[in-house]
Amino acid sequence: MTNRTPPNPYEIIIAEINKCEITAALLVSLNGYVSQKTVEHLSTLSSSEIYRRQQAGKFPQKVDIGNGQRKAFRIRDVCSWLENPTGWNPNE
Repeated sequence: MTNRTPPNPYEIIIAEINKCEITAALLVSLNGYVSQKTVEHLSTLSSSEIYRRQQAGKFPQKVDIGNGQRKAFRIRDVCSWLENPTGWNPNE
């Protein structure tokens, strides 16, 4: 029987952060898509506020994925908005 020491909780937290950073980097580099809930979390905006801003042209639009049965946000569009929420331009 081997004597294992319990894992350091800080190492576990760092490992989880690194997983999140790697996942985010992959999504961006592959021009992945994210859900409404993910965008709400990232932007700290409610679904109603996101909708209002979309209607005003001040927030990225969802795009059809698959056979038009589902819509999602392009992660690059969301990242672009996050970098400059007040000056975001959908044509850039």
